[in-house]
Amino acid sequence: MQKKNWIFRIGKIVVVCLLTVSANAYSQVNFNITADNIKSANLYVDNGSTTFATVLSVAPTINLSASSSTLTNGNGATVNVNQVTARIIGTGGGVANLLDIATVPTITLSTSPQAIYSSLIGTLAGGRITLRYTLPNLSATIWRAGTYTTNLNFALIGINIGTLSPTIVPLNINVAAFVTIPASLSAVQLDINSLNYYRSQTASTTQNVLFTATVPVGIRLRSNTSAFTYSNGYSGAADPATTVNRTGVQITSPTASTMVNPVTSYTNLTSAGGLSVPAGNQQTNTFTYSISPANLKLGFKQKGTYTANLTQEYFDAGSPVQATSKSISYPVTVNVADIAELKVNHTDVNLVFNSVSRYANGVNADMSNHLTLSKTTPYEVYVKASGTTLNSANGTLPISIIDILPVPASGSNFNTVTLSASSQKLFSSAVAEIDRVLSVRYSVPASKVAQLLSKPATTYNTTITYTMVAP
Repeated sequence: MQKKNWIFRIGKIVVVCLLTVSANAYSQVNFNITADNIKSANLYVDNGSTTFATVLSVAPTINLSASSSTLTNGNGATVNVNQVTARIIGTGGGVANLLDIATVPTITLSTSPQAIYSSLIGTLAGGRITLRYTLPNLSATIWRAGTYTTNLNFALIGINIGTLSPTIVPLNINVAAFVTIPASLSAVQLDINSLNYYRSQTASTTQNVLFTATVPVGIRLRSNTSAFTYSNGYSGAADPATTVNRTGVQITSPTASTMVNPVTSYTNLTSAGGLSVPAGNQQTNTFTYSISPANLKLGFKQKGTYTANLTQEYFDAGSPVQATSKSISYPVTVNVADIAELKVNHTDVNLVFNSVSRYANGVNADMSNHLTLSKTTPYEVYVKASGTTLNSANGTLPISIIDILPVPASGSNFNTVTLSASSQKLFSSAVAEIDRVLSVRYSVPASKVAQLLSKPATTYNTTITYTMVAP
C-alpha cells in the first residue's frame, strides 16, 4: 500500500511541473518585426495566453485590458497599445475551434477592460485559451529598433465557478535593428551630346534608391578608383586620366544634401545623425549625378566612354550603433559623342578702298575671334571662295587678291592662305578642343592693289565657306 502511495505522489508532482512549464512557455506574447516581414500588411501571433479551470461548463465573460496605453522600450521610445488587436480563436485546449465563429469579437487593445468572450458565444469548457494578436497596420507604422513591453490583464467576470491563470501576461514587440538596400543598382549614365554642356548647361542624371530601416540611416559614398577608365575613343587618343571627383553627387529628394565629389575614401552625403527612420520604414532617395561645364572642359573633351565604379554605404547613424552597415557598388558612365561645331562670328567682312593711302599700302580687315572651333576629336579646317572672282554688276576682280592670315599678336596660329575656289587647309588640331577661337585677318596687300586700279568703283562680293572635317 505504501508503494502505491509513493507512485501516486510522484505522478502528482510531474503533473504540476508540466503545467507550470507549459504556462510559462505559452503565456508571453512576442511580436518579432524583422526585415523580412516589416512591409507585410499585418502580422499576427497565436498564443495560448491563459487557462480557464472549471469543473462545469459555464458561460462566463472574460475581459482583457492593457496595463498602459503605450509599450515602452526603456529609452523613451513608445508604441501605442492600440496598434494591437486581440481575438479568441481557441478554447478548451483547442487551438482554433473558434476561428470561424463570427460572433467572437476582435478588440483593439486599450487600458479599458473589454470582453473577448461572453455568454453570447456559448458555454466555455476548461482548458487553455488561445488568442490571435494582430498588428493590423504593420506597414503603415514607423517601427524603431528596440523591445517594447507592457502587460495584458485577463479578468473573469460574472461567475464564481472557475479561475483564469495567469491573469497577467507580458506583451512584447521586438523590432530588429536593420538597414536593407537593393541587391543591385542600375548603372548611372550621362550622355554628352551637345556643346551646351561645355558652355552653360550642367550635365546631370538621376538614380532612385529604396532603403528600409528601423534605425537612423547615414549614407556615404566613395569611388572605387581615383580615375575613370577610358575607352571607345578615336585612333591615337591618349587616356585623359580624368579623375572621378570631376563628377558631383548629391541627394536631391526627398530632402537635399550637400554635393560631394567622389574620392577613394568615404564622404558623407548625410549630415550627423543621418536620416530619421522614415514613415512606413521605407524611403526612396533620388541621387543626382552632375558634371559642370568647367569640369567637362577639363576632363571630358575627348570623344569616348569614361567608366568608374562608385560604392554607396548605408550605416546606422544612431547611438549606440545597432544595425549592420550595407554597401553596394555600381558603374557610372560618361559617354562623350563625336561633337563638332564651327562658328563664323561675323556675317560680313569689308575691305574698303577709299583713300590714296589705302591704295598705296593695301587694306586689312582684322576680325577678332572670328572663328570658334569645337570638336571632341582631332580636326582640320578648310576655306574656299564660292568662285574664282569677286563679282559686281559692273565687272569682276580675281579672288586671289585676298589673303587670309592670323591677326598679328592675337595668339592665333594657322596657315596663310590666298583665297581660291578650291578648299585649302587653314588650321588643324591633333587633339579635341572646345571653343578654340581664331582671330582672322582678311588682306589685300599693297602688292596686289594694282589689280584694282582699272576696275569700276563699286562693291565686289563673294562668299567664303569654312569647313571642319576629321583628319
